[in-house]
Amino acid sequence: MLRVEKIRRKQGSFELEDISFDVKNGEFFVILGPSGAGKTTLLDCIAGFRQIDSGKIFLDEKDITNNPPEERNIGYIPQDPSLFPHFSAFRNIEYGLRFRNLTKEERKKRVLEIAMSMGISKILDQKPGKLSGGEKQRVALARALVIEPKAILMDEPLAHIDAPLRKDLRYEIRKILKSMAIPTVCVTHDQSEAFSIADTIAIMNNGRILEIGSPFNILDRPQDIFTAHFLGFENIFDGEIISSDDYISMVRTKDVVFRVPGEYKEKIKFGFRPEDVVIFKEKPKSSIQNIFEGKIVEIISEGSIVKLIIDIGIRIVALITRRSLEELNLRIGSEIFVGIKSTSIRILKNR
Repeated sequence: MLRVEKIRRKQGSFELEDISFDVKNGEFFVILGPSGAGKTTLLDCIAGFRQIDSGKIFLDEKDITNNPPEERNIGYIPQDPSLFPHFSAFRNIEYGLRFRNLTKEERKKRVLEIAMSMGISKILDQKPGKLSGGEKQRVALARALVIEPKAILMDEPLAHIDAPLRKDLRYEIRKILKSMAIPTVCVTHDQSEAFSIADTIAIMNNGRILEIGSPFNILDRPQDIFTAHFLGFENIFDGEIISSDDYISMVRTKDVVFRVPGEYKEKIKFGFRPEDVVIFKEKPKSSIQNIFEGKIVEIISEGSIVKLIIDIGIRIVALITRRSLEELNLRIGSEIFVGIKSTSIRILKNR
């Protein structure tokens, strides 16, 4: 298991602040955040490329905080594969084994085994200049895995791969690493990538881990305002409590009152996802507790999905399919009703 305890590192005006998390054997732990959040700096600290000011790093219960990179037994896959251009794929993979007490035959056996498992046996004689982006990334992964590391760190490893190939390759990489049952930490700013490969996701911004959870819980029930914004909660409002009873609070934002689950006092921030807004042409007979009359003020096409900006006294965002837009005959200026289930509303905090 990889364990990070209260890591701090200050460089210039930027600081990693009290970062802690555990990654179990076989777990795919993804750190998701925007550019500049400190993701690569954090990986470099775990790998030993940068020193930390305080905190501890443990691997299989062994304190490796002060170990140099070569003594940590951690495989590192950077954004750019950084293969030696004058070496064949075989020699690139073998490179890390040359510093270990292995015979030439033992090194060859390991390289052939890892190449077979990754489907790159046929390209071992080729140099990087002859390889595709996906092949280069497989060679880089094989190079990291052939040393039999205790953990793997990946820094946006598919950032330079074309989108169609990237989708297939990330599933392959996950399958290979899961089969090896070692802790894996991957950092990315790509949300679709994060949610497709992660067992656990940590949201990072400004040098801090804001929250950690399963992909479903992070996406559906964010606790932090930044997390909610980052993951697509386009409807976030300040609310004033006007009454609270029976685990339901009446919350006013401007002149619009929402029924929100839970009992609160004074002021809160709350939000809901655009896809949780239900559109009706006529006032519905529905169990939905938040029904509002409104007018469409803007329609934004996003391919097969359409974003509606609706004025209900405040402006809210809804997502519907292009087919639904046509079937409901919705236009700018259309008067409609919207429904927001109270159970889809989340209370948010500024951490």
